[in-house]
Amino acid sequence: MTRTRVVLAAMPRMLAGLVRQMLSGQSDIEVVAEVDALGDLAPLFATRRAAVAIVGLADGESPLQCTTLLRAYPGASIIAISADGRTGYVCDVRLQVGVLLELSADGLLGALRCAEGVDRELHLFSLPRPIHSGDATPKS
Repeated sequence: MTRTRVVLAAMPRMLAGLVRQMLSGQSDIEVVAEVDALGDLAPLFATRRAAVAIVGLADGESPLQCTTLLRAYPGASIIAISADGRTGYVCDVRLQVGVLLELSADGLLGALRCAEGVDRELHLFSLPRPIHSGDATPKS
């Protein structure tokens, strides 16, 4: 079985600990490095052969900052977690950002596997349906 190689970056200790604990029981996922700053992340895609980075965003920071890293390492995927730990974003080589509707242990693991290409049919990444003018409920 091929294991997904993951790097953790720029996360507060408590969040990093929770993510590390969640990933530790997964036989198909291996945390290969952890760094404090996003600036230290880029070389790890090459030296540690990481496929996915899980990064913490500072309060008010946009997940779009991940696109610079993706331009340098287009085969990588990045999961960015908001400062409050409630929202996650998946950024990949298509330079698209999907919103994780459920940021739970299962949601994060699903996002990680989807980012690696294991489960591209995962529905956690669908954007909320638009409400059309005059409608009280979202369209199906």
